[in-house]
Amino acid sequence: MILHEDTGTLWFNFYELNPSNVKYDYLASCEIKVFEESVDHEINYQVHLYFNLIRLGHSYMYYS
Repeated sequence: MILHEDTGTLWFNFYELNPSNVKYDYLASCEIKVFEESVDHEINYQVHLYFNLIRLGHSYMYYS
């Protein structure tokens, strides 16, 4: 991942292959954002994770 300015984003899509079907089934997506903060000559990073689980109908957010 390359940070442009102070932010970087990665996206993942997760699929399942059903042997009885030609198509892939979309399961979930995940977005990872990394933020860089510079305070008093120290560089701090924040990581935000966003999960979207299609089959369960839930969305999750995690901050670190």
